[in-house]
Amino acid sequence: MEDNDNKALAEDFEKKASDAFDSMMDLFNRLTKESLSLVGNQASTDSDKIVGSMAILFSGILQECLIEIGIADGDFDLNERLFVEKIGNRYPISLLSAFVDSDGKAELTWDGFFAMSPHERANFLDQVKKTGTPLALQLYSFFASVDLTVSDEHPYLSELKGYLVDFINAYLSIDLERTELENTRAVDVLKDNILNPLEEAYDEAGIEAHRIDGKA
Repeated sequence: MEDNDNKALAEDFEKKASDAFDSMMDLFNRLTKESLSLVGNQASTDSDKIVGSMAILFSGILQECLIEIGIADGDFDLNERLFVEKIGNRYPISLLSAFVDSDGKAELTWDGFFAMSPHERANFLDQVKKTGTPLALQLYSFFASVDLTVSDEHPYLSELKGYLVDFINAYLSIDLERTELENTRAVDVLKDNILNPLEEAYDEAGIEAHRIDGKA
């Protein structure tokens, strides 16, 4: 009975994390559509690709964050692994897509990734950051620019932060053994990979907006 209860509880946390993930993907799609409407390009033949690409990129950022958090306590739980793989398979492009062979096929599968030693995984994540950071910074700059154009109240940023809290809280509980080390690591990872770069992007976008308005 206890095993069934634990399984049901883990599934409930996974659903909450999945729902928050879906909400963030929808948020990026809505924000991208907003940007296209601002420039009168919503009818472009490439608009659907543009809309989806922003969500896919942020999905990859989230996957990298979850892996960093999951390995913090030295025990990457099976439920945590399966959830990362689940959202990684949601789109044709995932965190692993950064590394492909000459035919454009992924060189690494999720099974292969999870079979790596801790040292190998750390090296892989270093490569991902080196490759993905410039793209992430461009995404955050885009996000901030559109949000500031919509309103000084930053509605998209406020919404994103709320979903991130729900997402990470649920993910940290999927293994039913949430630790203080994971909590601390989660805060650090989110700040380093998402929140601090986003804040800097908002500062830079605000300065640029003042320049355009002739106020600076």
